[in-house]
Amino acid sequence: MKNKILYNLVHFILILFVASCVQQNSMLQTQKSTFSAQLSNLKINRQLSQMTSAKPSETEQKCLECHRPIIQNKFSHFPAQAGLCSTCHTVSAKHLEDGKDPVQTKDTAADCFRCHTQNDTGKVVHGALSYDQSCIACHNPHGGDKRFFIKAESVKELCIMCHTAPEGTDLKTKHGPVEDQRSCTNCHNPHSSDNDKMLKLPSKDLCLSCHDKEIQATISDTRIIPNIKKKVEEAASQHTGAIMGDCTTCHNPHGSKYNRILLSNYSISNYNNYSTKGENPYALCFTCHDPTMLDQKNFVDKTGFRIKNKKNMHWEHVVNANGQDPSLGRSCKICHDPHGSEQDFHINESWNMKGNQIDIKYTKTDNGGQCTFTCHDVKIYNRD
Repeated sequence: MKNKILYNLVHFILILFVASCVQQNSMLQTQKSTFSAQLSNLKINRQLSQMTSAKPSETEQKCLECHRPIIQNKFSHFPAQAGLCSTCHTVSAKHLEDGKDPVQTKDTAADCFRCHTQNDTGKVVHGALSYDQSCIACHNPHGGDKRFFIKAESVKELCIMCHTAPEGTDLKTKHGPVEDQRSCTNCHNPHSSDNDKMLKLPSKDLCLSCHDKEIQATISDTRIIPNIKKKVEEAASQHTGAIMGDCTTCHNPHGSKYNRILLSNYSISNYNNYSTKGENPYALCFTCHDPTMLDQKNFVDKTGFRIKNKKNMHWEHVVNANGQDPSLGRSCKICHDPHGSEQDFHINESWNMKGNQIDIKYTKTDNGGQCTFTCHDVKIYNRD
């Protein structure tokens, strides 16, 4: 008995010791990170400290006699606002006399990095930064009416001075982050990044950093966008495309001529007259799935949703409309959630019919499955 008590005591002490070590290591890592950040800012802090205590020299005051309008901006670059012209400019006595002798200007990125932290160190660097005078291509070094002294009316307008608007102009749906004040810089670092396309995070992580909660749509429609992160990470049944692929497999993050910034047509109507002629209402789905899964014949190896080899139940629902008016062909969205759900085959738990939520109760079996108490009585299908 004593040995057991002693064993438990030693075991408890060891647990406390390990926990203490983990906590101390975490604290050391935090301190190391903080110290590194302090070191990286040391240069700019020293420069700013020297500037804030400086006053315009006699020569600099003479500059302002002619050039004061240049520095009168809503947002001003500190050296310009303080009248410390010699921070970036060198003038000759002749220039001060007649204004004809050229002013020497320190206008390269290297000159900017004398004060500003170097921002072109990521694995993927914005091509514009390859030019010596890259900083002043986008920023007015004196100041401007816009934040960060950008040389355009908005961030988006600045970007499309060089970049073609990736979403085009014929848009049915727009992505909110592209349309707000920060626009492109909501997702992209305009200087450099360790991620493809200068994204601030890996693509999927970036999308889910916003779509980790319900969002009220305000631009293209007024629906409540569900918590997508919860669906693709926690749902019992997840769409393979959502968990193994990337959000951009289906969505254009800038905007689209299709519903819900999708890359191809995907009808959000409950019913459609399905036809292989013209634009397919489920073209997006069939970029991965085989469209022959909707064939009336020769479907056995194309779909598991069938009654033996006699009836293709996908064809019955989507194309044949259960023998009703062909325009009432059931859409993919009635039964399936393209991100994930709590039922097998990411089948919805309910669907919306004219504002009413209609329950779907699906049970998977070894040889098929059954759908219960929804659009119809209990329906069972067996493949063999």
